[in-house]
Amino acid sequence: MNEFDIVNKAKNRDQNAFKLLFKEYSPKIYAFSLRLSLDVPMAEEITQETFIKVWFKLESFRFESKFSTWLFSIAYNEFLTQLRAKTRLNNKHSEAEYLTYEKFKDVIHYDTNLDLEYAISKLPEKQKTVFILYQIEGYKHKEIAEILEINEGTSKAHLHNAKNFLKKELIK
Repeated sequence: MNEFDIVNKAKNRDQNAFKLLFKEYSPKIYAFSLRLSLDVPMAEEITQETFIKVWFKLESFRFESKFSTWLFSIAYNEFLTQLRAKTRLNNKHSEAEYLTYEKFKDVIHYDTNLDLEYAISKLPEKQKTVFILYQIEGYKHKEIAEILEINEGTSKAHLHNAKNFLKKELIK
């Protein structure tokens, strides 16, 4: 059964079809949410809330874009909602960056993955989101523009700026 059929069945409240969608996409939504939030409980909550919203909004999905694009858009909007609701997150980001650096400062230049994750965490929100969607999740700029409700050119500019920032960070 292809994704189109699964989504159609889920739209008709077929719980088994919805479970298949959840099984396929929940790890991806969780990873995306965790990279954005840098907070395990928040990523778990975003993932849970995303799929709750998908269950209730699925009948409004019109196949005008890929299902995954629509799904990531809901997850991103849920992230923004959580971010606004938790003003302490800004402080937490700074604290997490400091603690991560302090904890790993002796190792950080020896582990490229850790270096990259740390550098990504320092990107401005939009650049980080575009970078994650493009480089890690494999979305095209057109899809990213849909997810983030920005122009395709803006997505390209954010990616360009993110790559330049990361190059400078990784050279340090």
